[in-house]
Amino acid sequence: MAEAWGWHLAGDSTEFASAGIYGGGSILPETVAVMAEVGLDLSGKVSKRVTDLDLASFDVAVSLCDVPAKSIVGPGFRGRTLDIPLPDPYGHGLDVYRDVRDKLRTLVLELLRDL
Repeated sequence: MAEAWGWHLAGDSTEFASAGIYGGGSILPETVAVMAEVGLDLSGKVSKRVTDLDLASFDVAVSLCDVPAKSIVGPGFRGRTLDIPLPDPYGHGLDVYRDVRDKLRTLVLELLRDL
């Protein structure tokens, strides 16, 4: 959801990538559904693992879970790290997915203002 908001709100002006510690594979149908409600099509997209990314190429790394961003990116990361834990909607109803979706939109807007 965070990556989709990033591309949607910033367009081509900023590169966004979203990945998880346990990512990889299709995006959950609940995620696809709540993003479709706001006009963002995630059908056919796949989730990525953080190890799939070249983290050194990023200026900012944000951890949305209870694992600190600094421990995820490693000691060689030269960018800024932020820890903003959000609830994991997995296994919950669509209302929780919607809440996380809306919080992520706000977060991405705030990050864009700070860049």
